[in-house]
Amino acid sequence: MRGVLGLVAGLVAIAGAAGCLVVKIDTSDSLTDLSLSDTLTDSFTLTSSPTDTLPTGDPTGDPTSVTDTDTDTDTTPGVCGDGQVGVGEACDDGDADNSDECLASCEVASCGDGFVHAGVEACDDGNQNGGDGCEPDCTLGECGDGVVQDGEQCDDGNGDNADECLTTCLNASCGDGFVRAGVEACDDGNASDTDACVQGCVAASCGDGFVQAGTEQCDDGNQTPGDGCDNCISDALPPECQGIAVLQEASRNVSAGTDEVECDLELPVEGQWSRFSGPAGTTMPTVAPPEFACGTHAPGWLNGAIPVLADGIVARDVCFHWEGNTCNWKVPISVRNCGPFVMFKLMPVPTCALRYCGSDG
Repeated sequence: MRGVLGLVAGLVAIAGAAGCLVVKIDTSDSLTDLSLSDTLTDSFTLTSSPTDTLPTGDPTGDPTSVTDTDTDTDTTPGVCGDGQVGVGEACDDGDADNSDECLASCEVASCGDGFVHAGVEACDDGNQNGGDGCEPDCTLGECGDGVVQDGEQCDDGNGDNADECLTTCLNASCGDGFVRAGVEACDDGNASDTDACVQGCVAASCGDGFVQAGTEQCDDGNQTPGDGCDNCISDALPPECQGIAVLQEASRNVSAGTDEVECDLELPVEGQWSRFSGPAGTTMPTVAPPEFACGTHAPGWLNGAIPVLADGIVARDVCFHWEGNTCNWKVPISVRNCGPFVMFKLMPVPTCALRYCGSDG
């Protein structure tokens, strides 16, 4: 009987917490005949409010305590373009401008996104390929950056026009106007074979088969004497215009500086009929060159006019410019206008370093 009453008391306690409990007990049953089965079969009615809820929390603790699991975190995806940085957005400036720091897709602008960031990038082609006009760092490719871009034949990244790649990013070639070191002797940028630089970018010379204007009367491409063109001079010219020495060193030209100092001390004492040709020029300057010109210390110039053909052989002086004196030394020579060129009977210089200069006329 005590067990039954304990069970009832427990049910009453539970019901008290949950609502209203009505217990119906059959009093006709004998206390001695009361069994557990009788108790379980005796009817009872549990009534409670539909809105009542059972207590939650630690079963071993206060049955009335409740743990609140609700939070205020908003997981709703943001709307790109509303100006508010929402879930899943890196930025949102509320506009559709892809040239600022926040793209219309609400991503932060970066090199390679395919949009040119104003004031930051010069280009953006959306890839990381070099040589396509827009470099991987979003700078424009240009001639001289060392990367061969579309439309360039080469790009060695330097300003040297004497190597195999010009500063225009074109391959060096004969006729481009630049002398390629170790390959060309000259390059005047034209296709004429009557000047000082002929085809193949080699210096014009007697026997190359090209008549050099103002220098050669003929050029039969050989050195055979008695064939009507000897030393590129026809048989009709006077003796002083034949059998001559040709001075064609480029360093003799008035435009040349002093890389190596030369001196004309070794010319024959009795004089030598000579003419200027090729890179040296075609005649002598009639105005004093500056000191250290013509590959020497004291450059020599003709003090007087070039004679005409009818004048024959004329006497002239060559002056040498040194220490501010344009005629510090003076050497008498003879000059002969041979028609296609001018001859100079040059004498040894009085000291070194003095040298006869050539000019292009």
